[in-house]
Amino acid sequence: MKSFREGIVGNGILLTVFMLPLLVIISLSFPYIAIKTYFFYGIIEFIFVFWLYSLIVDKSYRLSKKQILFFVPVFLYIIWMSIAGIFASNPSLSFWGPIERGTGLLTFYHAFAFSLIITSLLNHNGKQFVNKIIKYFLFSSFILALSVWLGNEGFSLPFDVFTKSTGGGFGGNSSFTATYFIFSIFFSLYFLFEKSISKNWKIFTSIILSTIIFSPLFVNIYGVFIGNSLLGSARGALLGIIIGVGSFSLFYLTLSKNKIIKIFGITSILISLVIFAVGWSQLMTPKTYLHEKFTQAASGTRFIFWDSAQKGIDKHPYFGYGPENYMIAFRENFDIKIFDDKNAPEGWSDKAHNIYYDTGISGGYPAIFFYFVFLLSIFYAIHRAYKLEKLSKTKASLLVGLFIAYIFQNLFVFDSPISIVALFMTIGIIYGLQSDEFKGKYIKTKINIYILNIIAIILSISFVLSFINLSYKPLKKSRELTRVISLSINERPGEYMSLLSGSKVGNDWDASYFAYILNSEYIKQIKELKKDKEILKYVDDDLTSYLIYLNKLAETNKTDFRLYLSMLHLYSVKINILGIPYNQEEFNYILGLADFAHSLSPNDPQVYWDVGFLKLFQGDLNGALTEYRNAIYLDKTSKISWVAMLQFLKM
Repeated sequence: MKSFREGIVGNGILLTVFMLPLLVIISLSFPYIAIKTYFFYGIIEFIFVFWLYSLIVDKSYRLSKKQILFFVPVFLYIIWMSIAGIFASNPSLSFWGPIERGTGLLTFYHAFAFSLIITSLLNHNGKQFVNKIIKYFLFSSFILALSVWLGNEGFSLPFDVFTKSTGGGFGGNSSFTATYFIFSIFFSLYFLFEKSISKNWKIFTSIILSTIIFSPLFVNIYGVFIGNSLLGSARGALLGIIIGVGSFSLFYLTLSKNKIIKIFGITSILISLVIFAVGWSQLMTPKTYLHEKFTQAASGTRFIFWDSAQKGIDKHPYFGYGPENYMIAFRENFDIKIFDDKNAPEGWSDKAHNIYYDTGISGGYPAIFFYFVFLLSIFYAIHRAYKLEKLSKTKASLLVGLFIAYIFQNLFVFDSPISIVALFMTIGIIYGLQSDEFKGKYIKTKINIYILNIIAIILSISFVLSFINLSYKPLKKSRELTRVISLSINERPGEYMSLLSGSKVGNDWDASYFAYILNSEYIKQIKELKKDKEILKYVDDDLTSYLIYLNKLAETNKTDFRLYLSMLHLYSVKINILGIPYNQEEFNYILGLADFAHSLSPNDPQVYWDVGFLKLFQGDLNGALTEYRNAIYLDKTSKISWVAMLQFLKM
């Protein structure tokens, strides 16, 4: 029984590290994220109950006081974010997070438990467990890298798992996979400097490192042969890796016993910080060379995201808007210039694409403070592990370089489930190295067998309840969203209301995503649908049923502008296809939805366009023209509303 329990905890963690980045189920909504998120929840919940039991019966699993102290900063950060979640604009969204992202508070709770278990396993199994978990991590990274090579930025194999991924292979997105690979690259280097690793493993590690670096994400060797650029799609991550390698070199110098070299290293770090501060200031200042170059390479949307986030933080400096609630701040402070040609239109961003702004909008300035304390604790823990001779000078420097690269990368993107797990795996290892000595053997605790049985029963019941509600039901909801939307037009109407049952996850941001997608599909087919009288009946039933479902969601979802705008779009599409004006009562209700949408995003012209279109079909031409003029008055320098007005006048 003891061996079985230890196997569940130890091998379960290794299985998690290996499997998580590789899981994809195309039948799910957001197939590269949902399965990873809820698999992680389920397996960690399963391991966690065995680990808690192990803590009780075996002292060798218990964390030392020093290890616990190192976990305090990340614990305080998560606690503060949880408090911010309670006071959030949309607390449910803070807790669950969108299925699309998988980064709600629940993910951080499970990741925190994951890191505690890793530290505990270092105590129980000894330092050799570090090499073991890194082997599983690197082997998984190798398979993930191969999937990138086979994906749509590489050899483009004609399988859904590759064609539906946006450059990230099994990771689903090039930015998500690239962030994960930052950990893979530095752990590969870590292994190459590990004396206890066999020659064969070092050769395999070199192959892994080469497969990652020369993939379509970074140095795109394959791209050169087919006439593309040598630089891959994840250029921000590549720059972060280069900066991380530079940081590794400088930190290595600071650990030198030679005073001159040490002073040179410290001075170089200080100069680097000054250069970074000046460079960041230039980047954030409009019309400077760096600002304009960045806009040309990545468009100006990042600056719009950051500006709306800063305005949101200033409005709510103490608790922010709550985790996963950035889209609310973005809509409140919407900048119509995001529709300009020079910007890549990302009108539905739910992330600020910057670690500082995302943290601030989630939990205010205190969250930023706790986050930086958490980061400082990592650097201090690395330095202390070096002083305790748990890390060599080279390996300590590599870990510093890893976190510098990770922090730099996150100045321009955001975390995903796989990068969060990689982060918490790493801190579990680093904090685990803070123990004065590893026990590495079974240390029995004497407890009455009846009490142990009661504890086991309570833990088992807790696991079943958490697994059903936090893993199984959300995963089922993800599948149902895709299943219902993909049904034929005559099958869908009877299925929409079933989406209201089960888990609450997906009823907010994800539901409005599917509403917007359905609207887009209808708009593409308006001319064809108008000509096909046989299908018009099904169109009426489908749109009517779907709008009933969305109105039901709107009774509780009072923060999602995209939901209300999608409803207005669908009402417009319905009246366009069927050509039947609404009665006054119905029309007043629709105008009420428009007014509420305006209150969520006063500066977005799209509501005016929809209302203008509806007023035209109600026979109010002057009222329609007024709506289009109001859209222009939001910002007369923006081309988008003038174009909308011209299209309206042509019609």
